[in-house]
Amino acid sequence: MSLTPVYILGNLTAPVCTERKLRRNSRGLDTGTLEYVSNNELTFRPGTAPPSDANLRIDDVDTTQDVAGIWEHVLSVSGIAGPKGERHFAGSPDPHRAAGAEFDSVKIHLITNNPNRYRVGQTVGGFGIAMVCMSVNPKPLDDHSGWYDLSAELKGLYQAKNGTRTITATGKTISGDNVTWPIQSGWNTPRPGEVDISSVTVVDEFISLSPPPTADTPGSLIPDDTPSIRVFNLSLTDAREYWPNGWKFIPSGQQMVKGVSIWKNTFTHIWTPQYLPK
Repeated sequence: MSLTPVYILGNLTAPVCTERKLRRNSRGLDTGTLEYVSNNELTFRPGTAPPSDANLRIDDVDTTQDVAGIWEHVLSVSGIAGPKGERHFAGSPDPHRAAGAEFDSVKIHLITNNPNRYRVGQTVGGFGIAMVCMSVNPKPLDDHSGWYDLSAELKGLYQAKNGTRTITATGKTISGDNVTWPIQSGWNTPRPGEVDISSVTVVDEFISLSPPPTADTPGSLIPDDTPSIRVFNLSLTDAREYWPNGWKFIPSGQQMVKGVSIWKNTFTHIWTPQYLPK
């Protein structure tokens, strides 16, 4: 590098960059050289950032005195050129959308100068509806102090979905001393007997941003798209009445991370007759 009179005669209270050569790398750190002139031999130190690039680091410095009070500096630098201080590897972020009642996930792989860019339990925006960091591994890059090869996995709800439904239908045998069963092949006079009635359970599982509605239980809640139920007009002279009856509702839920409102909820609906024998 040779100096022009403007640098020699100008004000060098701040270093002046005279040349910039950088090689951008999509699979790692950018590298290159920056050339400066200054009025101080010790203007630059390895491990620090050059004045014009906060996200580059000086690996080594080659300093030459040009004339009295004027110093030329050739800086070997590495880092991420630009304001972000991070770069995703190819294929990152990588979203995986799961069907049904499974959590969606996003895998992240990047180079960063911030080892705390993602933290376990952190709510992360910009990826679907709601995501939480479930695991993170920042590995220091060899020979590049302050830079990290960071892998993280987010889980949560990437997009709205319907969840899953399980319907179980079985027979339930009841008996009594005074049972009337007024159907075809049944009987109309109260007598001791045993009959089978419907026992249907509907279990809905889904991902939600709200906890299970425990204030609604005990109680009844008709499930969406109610399955068909065969209801018999069972006559009992010695019966016990039950509440809740009809579609008895039992909610439960698993919070993905305590303190973060992302839930895997289970709504159980059990068909319960109003009367059964004592």
